[in-house]
Amino acid sequence: MMVGLLSVGVTRSSILLDGSLVSLDNRSSELISRLRILSDRISGGAYSDENKKNIFLSDAAMLSDVYDSRVIITDRALKIIYDSYGNSTGRRLMSSAALRSFKDKAEIRNKEKDGYVTMAVPVRMYDAEGEIYCGGVVYAMLSAESVYKLENEKAGRSLIILLLFMGVLTAVAVVLSLLLERPLKNVAIQIRQAADFDGGDVSEAGYTETRDIAGAFNSMKNRMKALDDSRQEFVANVSHELKTPMASIKVLADSINMQPDAPLEMYQDFMQDISKEIDREDRIISDLLSLVHMEKGAPALDIKETDINLMLEDMIKRLGPLAKKNDVALVFESIRQVNADVDEIKLSSAFTNLIENGIKYNKRPGMVKVRLDADYREFTLVVSDTGIGIPEEEIRHIFERFYRVDKSHSREIGGTGLGLSIARRTIVLHRGQINVESEPGKGTEFTVKIPLVYNAEVQVKTPKGKNGKKKTKKH
Repeated sequence: MMVGLLSVGVTRSSILLDGSLVSLDNRSSELISRLRILSDRISGGAYSDENKKNIFLSDAAMLSDVYDSRVIITDRALKIIYDSYGNSTGRRLMSSAALRSFKDKAEIRNKEKDGYVTMAVPVRMYDAEGEIYCGGVVYAMLSAESVYKLENEKAGRSLIILLLFMGVLTAVAVVLSLLLERPLKNVAIQIRQAADFDGGDVSEAGYTETRDIAGAFNSMKNRMKALDDSRQEFVANVSHELKTPMASIKVLADSINMQPDAPLEMYQDFMQDISKEIDREDRIISDLLSLVHMEKGAPALDIKETDINLMLEDMIKRLGPLAKKNDVALVFESIRQVNADVDEIKLSSAFTNLIENGIKYNKRPGMVKVRLDADYREFTLVVSDTGIGIPEEEIRHIFERFYRVDKSHSREIGGTGLGLSIARRTIVLHRGQINVESEPGKGTEFTVKIPLVYNAEVQVKTPKGKNGKKKTKKH
C-alpha cells in the first residue's frame, strides 16, 4: 500500500510540474491571440480617431488586468503611446521582441526569461499605394509567477484531496486486510491440523479465493495420500513377491538336502522348480530396475529400422506355451508388412507385457488377438482379449506405478503392478501413444500408435510390403 501511495505522490508532482508549464504556454497563447485582435482594431485607423483610440486603450487596460500582464502600444516610431503600468509613456520601446516584430512585420513570442514571457504583434497599415507598412507594435509581458501562483493554489487543493483519498484508502485497506486475514488464518490453522494424512479436509466458506485454496490443498492431500498408500502397498507387494521365490527355493533346497539318496529324477524336478523361482525373482528385480532407470530420466533409445512383423511373430511364439497353459488362443493378424525405426528390445518388452496381461487375465477358454496395421505416418498395434475386463473407474489408474486392479488375482499370477507403467513410458519415449477400452466381463483392448520414423516431424516413411495382404497365425 505504501508503494502505491508513494507512486501516486511522485506521479502527482510530475503532473503538477508539467501542468504548470502547459498552463503558462496556454496563457501566453491566449494573450497573444487577444493582442492580435487589438492590433487589428488599431490597424483600422484608431490612432487618428480619438473615440476609437479610447476604445482600444480601454481594451489594452482590460487585457492587462485579466492576464496580470504589462501591455504597451507604440506608434510607427516605436514611441510608447500607452503603457498599462503608466511609467514609460512617451519613451521609445527598446525590447528585442518589439524590434524584431516591427522589422519583420511578424508575431514574436519569446520563452520565459527573468520570470516573464514577452510577445509582440505588429500593427499592419496600408499606404496610398496599398503597400503594407508597420504602424506600431502591441507588446506584452506576461508574468510567469502569476500563472505559477494560480497553479500552486490548484496544487494545494489537489493535495488536500489526495490526502483525503489516501486516508480513505488506508482505512479501506486496513478493514479489508482484517476481513481477509480472518479466513486465511482459519485456513492456515486447518492446514496445520490436516497436515497428517489421517486429518480431515480443510473447509472454508468465506471467500472464493480461500475456498479455492482449501480445495487445492484437499486435492493435493488426497493425491499425496493415494501416492503414499500405493507406495506402502507396493513395498508390501514387492516384499511378498521377493520373499515367495526365496522361500520356495529354500524349501526345495532343504528337501534335497534331507534326501541324500534321492533318485536323479527327483533332483532334476527340484532343480527345474528352483530355476523357475529364480526366473520369477529375476523378473521382479528387472521390473524394479527398469522403473528406477526411467525415474532418473529418459533412457537413451537404440533406434534401428526393425521388422515389426517379425518382432511380433517371435514374441507370439515365445508366449505360445503360456497361452496354451492358460487355455487361451493366441491370434496374430498382420494387415501389411511394417518396418519402423524403434528400439527393438525396449518396445518388444512393452508389447510382451500387453500380450502377457491379456493371457494371464483371461477366461478359460479365452482368446487374445494381436492386430498390426500401418499408414504412411505410423503403425498401429491392437491387443484385444476376452478376459475379465477393467471397471470404468479403474481404467484411468492402470498406467500408474504400483497400481493393480485385481490385487488378489494379481498376487496369484505374479507381478508387481509395474508392467503397464513401464510399457506406457516406453511407448511415449518412441513418441507414440497408448489407449485402452474395456468392459468388465467382456474383455479389454489396448491400441498403440507409434511413428514409423523416429523424427516424425522431419521425415515421412511409407510402409513397405504389399498392401491389403492379410496373414493370420494361430498358436
